Amino acid sequence: MLAFFVCSCQMSAVRPETTPEPVYIDGTPYTNPMEIISQFAKQTAVAQTETADPYYSSPIYATQMPDNTAILFVDLPDGRRESFSLKELTDLPQTTVTAGGREFTGVSLLAVLEEALQGSGDSIQTVSVSGLGSLTLLKSKVSDDFVLLVTGGSLRLISPSLPNNKWIDEATLITLR
Repeated sequence: MLAFFVCSCQMSAVRPETTPEPVYIDGTPYTNPMEIISQFAKQTAVAQTETADPYYSSPIYATQMPDNTAILFVDLPDGRRESFSLKELTDLPQTTVTAGGREFTGVSLLAVLEEALQGSGDSIQTVSVSGLGSLTLLKSKVSDDFVLLVTGGSLRLISPSLPNNKWIDEATLITLR
């Protein structure tokens, strides 16, 4: 036991004192680990209260993906694939619907289809939306009340014409046939 104590004292005696490199958070340097943890906790709490939809249970973190990252893909009948970034989706016209006793504002599924097809969708018969589940609709049944909500960098398809358990979380792919 004495040998261990002597060795550990010698090791600490030869260890040079260095100042750790600061971690910059919002332009302010921090070197104390507890201050760093505290700042990250504050940023996460702000992100959760300012951007989280309380109805949607997925956690929202302070670190979000870039706005130009593709989050939705549309497979067209001719084999091409269109993609939409978060910015492109939020630039499309917004629609508000009431579903499940609440108001939701998002991008109409019809607006996404029109943008992807650019007038060449006359032969489309079905629209399938996939994510954490899937839903296939006749194109004639797709209306403005089908809305894609942006929730923390992912999409959720909701509609007052569907029961809540048929809404699609983490929607990433639309297939047109």
